[in-house]
Amino acid sequence: MFISQTGIILQKIPYSEADEIITVLLKEQGVHRFFAHGSRKSKKKFQGLLDHFAHLHFEYQISNKGLWTLRDVQRLAHESQSVLSLEAYAVLSYLAELITEFVPEGGGDHGLYDLWLELQAEVKLRTPTDQLANKYLTRFFARVGYALHSPMPLKEMTHFSERILQKKSRAAEFFLRTLTPTRSMCSRSS
Repeated sequence: MFISQTGIILQKIPYSEADEIITVLLKEQGVHRFFAHGSRKSKKKFQGLLDHFAHLHFEYQISNKGLWTLRDVQRLAHESQSVLSLEAYAVLSYLAELITEFVPEGGGDHGLYDLWLELQAEVKLRTPTDQLANKYLTRFFARVGYALHSPMPLKEMTHFSERILQKKSRAAEFFLRTLTPTRSMCSRSS
């Protein structure tokens, strides 16, 4: 039985020569990983749509063992493919890493799908990066159950940011470097 649902691609990991493992934030079910057979070689099967932060309609098969299998994807009618600036890509990459790190697979949506859409809209409007960080990181951690109580929310966010940075992610490293004033402010607030 195949299931259809809207979602956003957060991460792609190559698997063998032709396949990929795709991490998706589904609208109703939260974070899930899919096995995309032949996605790296065949341009017909997924029409070249499997790209970072693509907002698509996914058709997949649930498996009791291992990864779910991605059968087909379709572009949403209202979605247009837009080119992101390097800074916007880094912001979205950073939030995608946080979601994949802190949200358990199959743990529900937590409102992260709507939060992602809001962030993506603001990124397209070229809202300054430091404003996006303060606004969306606080909301992200609150939604996934990390209570950020005053006066330490910025310090706690810095701790999580450092944890992600230790993974040597280029996108997270670039994003955190652009937040130098915010990060120095965090260390003074302790």
